[in-house]
Amino acid sequence: RYPVLQVVWARYLFHLIALLPIVLLRYRPAELVPRRAGLQLVRGALLLAGTALFFGGLAQLPQATVLALFFVSPLVVTVLAPLLLGERVGLWRILAVVVGFAGVILRLRPGSGTLSWGAALALGAGVVHGFYMIFTRRLAGSAPPLVTLGYTAVVGAVIMSVVMLFVWVTPTPVDFLIMMLLGVLAAGGHFLIIKAFDQAPATFL
Repeated sequence: RYPVLQVVWARYLFHLIALLPIVLLRYRPAELVPRRAGLQLVRGALLLAGTALFFGGLAQLPQATVLALFFVSPLVVTVLAPLLLGERVGLWRILAVVVGFAGVILRLRPGSGTLSWGAALALGAGVVHGFYMIFTRRLAGSAPPLVTLGYTAVVGAVIMSVVMLFVWVTPTPVDFLIMMLLGVLAAGGHFLIIKAFDQAPATFL
């Protein structure tokens, strides 16, 4: 019912609004400057791109289909983790990812004519998200998880707020509340992802 980019904007703006008071109260100004600010910005941009692609896929395909195609991301992590993170990938993890990728292929049904822009967006989201997870692991321990989460929110909220000048559609009160909830849930979910990458290898997660 709304432009995809507006839904992406809501996800980031309310993520930032929910998180900012907590971060500012908990950390001193010096702690808000991470050691790897450049990587933080790249990671934030990757998540923004992946979110936009994922929401674009949702606008065109059923959610179950988009999620199935999105799960190409573990394949990306498994292939890149040994090269970019120096992590070992055991046989069982390789087999698990191969089985998962077989599910992606089954969902696509090559040759059936079902490959669409929506499917391409969902696959693109999975690939980008795989890189996002690699960068999240690279940043593990370099900053408090809430600070890393804050950088994620700032990148998306700033960029998408500029875009809103061109695509804004006034939401109903109920839809506005749903947009707020989307941002809060996104903040909570990605906080858990960051905490997880502080504790375990990317290929395992």
